[in-house]
Amino acid sequence: MRDGDIIVRYDGQDIESAEGFEEMTIATEGRGEPITLVVIRDDDVVQLKASPGRLGLVVYTIP
Repeated sequence: MRDGDIIVRYDGQDIESAEGFEEMTIATEGRGEPITLVVIRDDDVVQLKASPGRLGLVVYTIP
C-alpha cells in the first residue's frame, strides 16, 4: 500500500465504506491464505496480496 491508494475490493468484495472494510478485515483474521486487495493508484488499477485481517491502515470513506 502507498499513501493515496484507494481500496476498492477486499478479498473479492467491493468496499462500500470504511466501516464495511473494517468488518471485512475482522472477518478474515486468522485465515491462512493471503487475500487480494484491488486499489486505484494514480490512474491504474493494481492488485496486491496481503495477510488476512487488519492491515494497520488509516481508512476513511470518500464522499
